[in-house]
Amino acid sequence: AVVSTQSTGSFFNNTSAVFRQPVVVLLSPKLIPHTLKGDKIGSLMTLFLHCPMMAMTLLCNIDQISDVQWKKGLTIIKGLLAEILTIISGSKNIHSHIIQLLDDPFIRLILLRFCLFTAVLQMHTAFKTEEYYPTSVPSLKFAEICSKPVIKRGIVDIANILESVVLFSAP
Repeated sequence: AVVSTQSTGSFFNNTSAVFRQPVVVLLSPKLIPHTLKGDKIGSLMTLFLHCPMMAMTLLCNIDQISDVQWKKGLTIIKGLLAEILTIISGSKNIHSHIIQLLDDPFIRLILLRFCLFTAVLQMHTAFKTEEYYPTSVPSLKFAEICSKPVIKRGIVDIANILESVVLFSAP
């Protein structure tokens, strides 16, 4: 798996399997809204891949949360990642390279967080067009994942915990 957090990540769009191994390229959004703290496009994606709950606080412009909020949010994120895995595993439209990479626990976690990252951005009101969304090659079929009510509900639940539900579109 290749993760590109640069806006020049389109270089990888035509990457094919190298050394007969599966390749999946995760590309950061081309733009981020000016309303977010910080101005680095790749930083948001990197943060989400590292710690989705911390990235959620950034997206909600929150500097501090309680331990209770943090733990509740982590519990919901864990459940969302399990749901995303179920959706991907049950899909007939997912590329074989993605399915193969799901066997590796570390890469699986990155792929699942990347899917959650995409779903969160698609629901966040500041991210209005496709240039604000990450992409992957081959496609992770985000529409199939992001359209599931259980995913949307979980994202709204996290926003509720962070008292920022107004920043997210309703499911």
